[in-house]
Order: sequence, then C-alpha cells, then structure tokens
Amino acid sequence: MSASVSEEGTTQSREGPEMRSSFGTNSVYAGITGLCLTLGNFVSSIIIARLLGVEDTGLVAYAIWLISAVVIVADLGITITVARYVPELRGAGDENESDRLVAALLRPFAVSAILGPILIIPAVVFCLPGSVRGSSNLVWIVTAFGCCIQSLAAFGLVYLQATSQFRRAARRALTSFFILLVGLPIGVLILGPAGAIAAYLTSNTVCAAICFRFWGSKGRILPSLRPRVVTYARYNWVTAIVVAFVYSRLELLFLQQYQGSGATALFSVGLTLASLATQGPLLLTRGVFFYFAERVGAGDHSRVQQTMQTGTRLLAFLIFPTCLGTAAIMPSLLPTIYGKAFGQAVPAASVLVCAAGLVASQAIVSNLLLAYERNAFILWSGIGGAIAATIFGMTLVPTFGVMGAAFGRGAIQLSLWCIGVFYVVRILRIPVPLGDLGRLLIAALLCAAAARWCIMTFTGTTGLLIAIATGGIIYVAAVRIIGALPEKDLNYLRAALPGVPASLHNAIALIAKTRAPLRYGNVYASRDEGKL
Repeated sequence: MSASVSEEGTTQSREGPEMRSSFGTNSVYAGITGLCLTLGNFVSSIIIARLLGVEDTGLVAYAIWLISAVVIVADLGITITVARYVPELRGAGDENESDRLVAALLRPFAVSAILGPILIIPAVVFCLPGSVRGSSNLVWIVTAFGCCIQSLAAFGLVYLQATSQFRRAARRALTSFFILLVGLPIGVLILGPAGAIAAYLTSNTVCAAICFRFWGSKGRILPSLRPRVVTYARYNWVTAIVVAFVYSRLELLFLQQYQGSGATALFSVGLTLASLATQGPLLLTRGVFFYFAERVGAGDHSRVQQTMQTGTRLLAFLIFPTCLGTAAIMPSLLPTIYGKAFGQAVPAASVLVCAAGLVASQAIVSNLLLAYERNAFILWSGIGGAIAATIFGMTLVPTFGVMGAAFGRGAIQLSLWCIGVFYVVRILRIPVPLGDLGRLLIAALLCAAAARWCIMTFTGTTGLLIAIATGGIIYVAAVRIIGALPEKDLNYLRAALPGVPASLHNAIALIAKTRAPLRYGNVYASRDEGKL
C-alpha cells in the first residue's frame, strides 16, 4: 500500500499550496454543513423537550430514529458509492462520466426511497405496544413521508460534496437549519408530536430538491467500473444496516418496547449531548473521505497514510477533552439545557459521551478503510457488534433500563475500537500513533477531574463557566508538559489551512512546544516536517 520513493517525489511536486488550500477550504465548508445538521438536531431536541414533556419527546425521538433506520435500509449503499467513485472519476478527469454515474444510481435509489417506508414502517409500528401504536396515526403517516424526503436530501448533499460543491452544500444546509428553527415551534404548537416530525420533513426538502436535476439525464456506469461499483454498494449497504445496530440509536427500539416513551426520551437526550460533544471536532473531518478517495484514485498512497496519522492525532487532541470534560460537568449541564425533569438521564448521558469519544477518535481510520475499499472488515466487525447489541438490548434493557442500554453501548464501542486499531496496525501494517493518543488521554483526564471539582465547588451557570475555563487551562498545560502534540502536526495545519490567522497558529504553537516561531505566509517553521 505504500508508495515508492519516486511516486512520493512526484506527489509532493504535484500537490502544492493551492491543493492544500482547496482541501482546507472544502473541509471548512463541509464542517459548516455538518454544523448546521448537528445544531438543527440539538436545538430541535431542546425545543421538543421543553414544549412536549418527557413522554411525547420519547415518541418523537422514536419516530426520528425510525426515519434514520428506514433511510439506511432504503439507501442500498448508493450514497456512499457516489461519495467514493465520483471524486475518483473527477480526479482522473472524467467529469461527464461522473455525472452519468450519479444519474444511473439515482433511479434505483429513488425507487427504494419511496417503497422502503411503505413496506417497513407499517410492519414496525404494528409490533409496538398498543398504547404507543394508537397514540397518533398522523405521527406514523408523517414519519413515512419523512423517510422519503430524508433519503433524497442525503443523496443531494453527498452529490454536492462529491463534486466539490462544498460551499453550495453549506448554503443548502444553512437554509434547512433556519427552516427547521422557525417551523418546529409552530408545528409542535399546532400538531404536537406529528408537527415536530413534519417540521423535519419540510426542512429537508431544500436538500432533496438537488436530485431533480438528474431526472431527465441519461445514466451510465462505465463497464470497467461496474463490477467495483456493484460490489462496493452491496458491501456498504449490508455494512450500513449492520453498523446501524451498533452506532445508531437501536437501543431506542428496545427501550420503547420494554421501558416506554419516558425511558426512550431520557436515553435520547443523552445521545444528543454525546453527538454534540463529538460533532465539533468531527466537522473538521467531513472532507477527509473525499480527499482520500481522490488521492487513492491518483495513486497517492503515501500521502493518504501520512495524513491519516496526523489527522488521528489532531482529532483526538480535540475530542478527548471535549467528551471527558462534558461527562465531568454533565450533572450541571444536562438539567440546565433540558430541564430538571430530565435529570435522571445524567448517569447514562455521561457514559454515552465517553463512549462516543472512542468512536469519534477513530473517524480518520474509518475513512481510510472506506477509501481503500476494506468493506469486508467493516462488515464482519459490524456483524459481531450487531449481535452483541441485540443480546444486550434483550437482556440489559429489560433489567437495568436506560443505564443498561448505555453500558451495553459503551462496551460494544470499546471492543470495536480495539479491533479496528488491531486491524490497521497488524493487518494493513499502517502505524497508529497509540503513544500520542495515550498522552492526550491522560491530559484529557486531568481536564475532566478539574472540571468536576469546579462544578462540585461552584453551582449554577457560574460553576459551569468556571469548570469549562479551568478544564481548558489544565488541558493546555498538560498537553504542553507531556509533549502530546508533535510539532509536525501544527505545521500540517499551517500547510492545509493557510488562511487561518497567525495569532491562532501562535497559540497552538505554545501548546505544541514549537521551538521555532511561525511566520504568516508560505514560510513555515521546520518546513520539512510540515510537508506530508
């Protein structure tokens, strides 16, 4: 998998500041897109919790989970296939063929997006307890429509990002966010839970409309590419369904069945906070998969591997303190956001945030595996996790409720993290910076301990602010003393994001114990280390 010396030399001459700047800019816009989606989910969860109460919030959370599950099943592995092969074709100069590929894949995707909800949702709703099933027929009707629109919206956003239209995707996502922000309170006040789901549906139409440009287009998949496309889509479809049992909100199905809407709501707010804690850093990785796919298509394997290692360190540098710090201040944070009625969710939410940090820290590695088409490993590890999730859901949830679901999820995600690292290191022979990750984890634990002491000493919003500030200071000091962030990572940030103000670079340089001063422009400290 490693590139030769001559290939690496060619690559370095081929990829200059302009390409790094483009990658950095695309990552920023991809981050904005993800931020809009994440903030939309977070803000809407607060509005729903405040307006509907615990029971109806659980019903809406279950309906939204059902939409996401049906979307995964109806996807057929097509959206990730578009994300994988459109950049490759464009990287090889075949832009017309990339559009023909999108048009060819959209037709079966649209049929599945329409038929999937019609076939799946009635069967799932029929299996629910009678009190939940008959609570509101309108809820389930709107949910079915929401599945179709959500599928098309996901396809539209992936197409824009795969064709490097990241700015346009960000504008669409931002528009969708504002529509949701305005429409959700109105929908809830008029129609209750059904109105909340209808607001989600309406906001997604902005991104779904992108698909209409291909309705009259002639689609074609190159004969030489067809076997790869079919195999990739098939593997990823099955993998996505299996992985949904591990990483999505499968626990809501068992909680709704065994514990009721109240437990579903408590677990849902914990998952929302866990997602919020990780999404900030993960937003910076939105463009990584498209970059990997393009570089793999160009045969630039050395660059991909080196970027993976640097990206993994930088992602952990941001995620570890965020997740552990959030878990530390959870007793004060969660009731402040959702209200005292959701205070019972604090223990489970703390476990979920820590588990989410493990999964998020492996995001760069996951993108690497997808770019190299290592779908079989993802599939089989996901099958193991799915079996464990089902067993835990049928045993821990009925007995221990929300906490059983949280600990079961955490145990599965920890196991899969270890298996993933083992595969990359021992099978693919690609080093993972475990030593640096360990040092970053130690620094993050010190940050969490300081934050927890602060909320135990000070109360209310003041205590939260003091805890966040103190934890941040302790973390920065610990990273610097331990030397957990190598200097070359800072220089890579400098090369990839040349438009970032020099003051921010100097602040990071202080953390990284950089020995030479950074200069704004095209002159970098330790320039050779800055090159990847």
